[in-house]
Amino acid sequence: MARGPHPTTFLPMAAGYAPLVGHHRYLLDDRVRTAAFLRAIARVVRRGDAVADLGTGTGVLAIAARRAGARAVWAIDHDPIVRVAAAIARENGIDGITFLEQHSKTVVLPEPIDVLISECLGPFAIGGTMIRAVTELRARHLAAGGRVIPRAITLVAAPVEAPADHAHVTGFSRRRYGLDWALANRLATQNIYNTLFAPRALLAAGTALHTIDLETQAWTGDVEASIEVVATRAGRVHGFAGWFTADLGGGVTLSTAPGKPPTIWRQVFLPLERPITIRARTPIRLTLRCLGGEHFDWTGEIGRRPFACSTRYSHPAALTTEPLLAR
Repeated sequence: MARGPHPTTFLPMAAGYAPLVGHHRYLLDDRVRTAAFLRAIARVVRRGDAVADLGTGTGVLAIAARRAGARAVWAIDHDPIVRVAAAIARENGIDGITFLEQHSKTVVLPEPIDVLISECLGPFAIGGTMIRAVTELRARHLAAGGRVIPRAITLVAAPVEAPADHAHVTGFSRRRYGLDWALANRLATQNIYNTLFAPRALLAAGTALHTIDLETQAWTGDVEASIEVVATRAGRVHGFAGWFTADLGGGVTLSTAPGKPPTIWRQVFLPLERPITIRARTPIRLTLRCLGGEHFDWTGEIGRRPFACSTRYSHPAALTTEPLLAR
């Protein structure tokens, strides 16, 4: 499987101690991500709007809202990076932004807001708790008829033939240093991974699993969704590729699909413990469950062969649980 190159805008090295600013440079240098949000803000924010930017980071989206004509902007982040954002705005002569080092659950804004902005997208979009924080802040502070950037997020999945990725995931299956690492291998195969897939690696077309409406829907972080597809060619199913499409508003869409310009999210790989050989037209069923934005289960059938995987079994604590020991 050809992976395709990583974008040259990504940092060639990891930040050392204190990675705070280094991490945010990595986010800023994802031009696909940042430019899409900037375009959406320019189209959605209206002159005179009151705007909140939740998880503001270095403040680039809050500054964009102010430049788009927002009357007042509240840039919120519980991390001290917000102090860097305030200093950057000050040094660039940007006024009209109030920087708040507070948690989304406790922040209180002085007036209803017209637009809520948040780059709230984690692994496979729904990993983590940021989407829940957005919907909770929206419920407390967004004015009637207010807008959210992003408006909606759609999760997409497809069976994938990915021998190189599967070989990486199952690396503990090889003996090393005279030791058997099969136990560690069982943990490793119960996790999800970020990678890049070429479109030709897909064994069926990407199919929408679930859509979250951030302007109207309450969100707990729990989702259960299923798809049924038919393989378009023969091959070996090594797992499932997952990606998302975000409707940012104003006609701007951000997609992390295979073949699209790479982003920090890339795609996720939901591996099978063992690959399954299929023929063209083999029916494939996948059910994805996400629990609180923290744990993912992926179960289903490939032909008549069932599979069941879960990140709950990827943690060392799972060694004391019956499902893993029974494998």
